[in-house]
Amino acid sequence: MEVDEYFEPYLTESNLVKANERLTEWLIFYNFKRPHQTLDYRSPFEYYYYKLFEKQKLSPMYSTLTSYCCF
Repeated sequence: MEVDEYFEPYLTESNLVKANERLTEWLIFYNFKRPHQTLDYRSPFEYYYYKLFEKQKLSPMYSTLTSYCCF
């Protein structure tokens, strides 16, 4: 399936179903398949997944923050 962003010609039709289909195809390609230079050549979905799951690190626990203190 060839995906392009040119869906505007379909907007002149009274039935906008084809324009919506083309736009949806392009948005799926753009967000899930197309690599973006600013996202380290990942798609936005891949970048989000990478940042959320692979790069997420737990903060270190310091004894001063977790110690029990008597009043």
